[in-house]
Amino acid sequence: DEREAFLLFLSAKILYHFDTASPSNDQTAEEIQGKFRAFFHQPIRLINAPSPQQTNGYDCGLYLIAIAEAFW
Repeated sequence: DEREAFLLFLSAKILYHFDTASPSNDQTAEEIQGKFRAFFHQPIRLINAPSPQQTNGYDCGLYLIAIAEAFW
């Protein structure tokens, strides 16, 4: 059962991971962190940021929009 996660790269050295079904996407976030690290040839810090948790497997898109709107 795949669930959505929202990754937002805010600076050259910090990757914020927002997961509405934590910790279901932690491994994927770590893999992406490794790809950023390889691309930029420097350490990239991964932060599992607090985010609201969905109670079902189908509202992930709404949560993603709500998290993105919080940055505007």
